[in-house]
Amino acid sequence: MEVNNIHPEAMAFLEGITPATNKKKILLITGKVGRGKTFLMRQMCQWADKEAKPCLWPRWAYVSRAGAELESLIYLFTAETFMDEVGQVARKQIKLLAEARLLFIDDMGSERNPPPTFESGLSSLIEQRVDAGGYTVISTNLGEAAIQARYGDRNLSRLIGFSQILELSGPDRRLT
Repeated sequence: MEVNNIHPEAMAFLEGITPATNKKKILLITGKVGRGKTFLMRQMCQWADKEAKPCLWPRWAYVSRAGAELESLIYLFTAETFMDEVGQVARKQIKLLAEARLLFIDDMGSERNPPPTFESGLSSLIEQRVDAGGYTVISTNLGEAAIQARYGDRNLSRLIGFSQILELSGPDRRLT
């Protein structure tokens, strides 16, 4: 994977991560299956790792194949209390993800059966990250109408309002 070949708009987003710049805190990478969204995110992660910009500390985090992981994250994020050691570990992981300077969420929309609290939990996560100055890169196969249908008006408004949108198009790269 060549880190020097990152899509120009994605690179501009990464390079704009400083405390005082880049009003759009989310890069929303959209496109049909096979257009290179996950590949691009992995390139961005490698860049973040290699570059180690001071503004990315304390850390960056990656939620791979968001389906089950994002579902668990949102469930735990909205839970009121944690009673056992596993809950304490989960709370620390949620805190790391919520407070990461740069958070990558790959394949949003692949959750199978999100719980009823998912919509409000996602809204809270986005809001808290934006308020805290965190940057988020999200990839999804969903368009605006599908995001609205799946996550509701509130999340559509937050995602679109806080996002720089990068749509990847062209043929399915796996089939060509």
